[in-house]
Amino acid sequence: MCYYNGSDKKKSKDGHAETAVSGEIDFIIQENGILYPIEIKMSTAPKASMASEFDVLDGIPDKKRGMGAIICLLDRKMYLRDNLIALPLSYL
Repeated sequence: MCYYNGSDKKKSKDGHAETAVSGEIDFIIQENGILYPIEIKMSTAPKASMASEFDVLDGIPDKKRGMGAIICLLDRKMYLRDNLIALPLSYL
């Protein structure tokens, strides 16, 4: 298990300009070449944008990004998109 804290180049919404953006991923679990990113938030209303830094994992050679999770104060699990789920803290 590890974490990520760094800066990466991201394209602007128009797709042209690149800027350096700092970010972090709280935990990354690696298993069989697959990276599973995890964010921990003190929120009862998680949003997919809270995991925007997970995209940085797509640029790592020979690794795939698996299902990501946001651990939060939600009372039930909730899928935020195909590869991102919000899980209640009580699941730990």
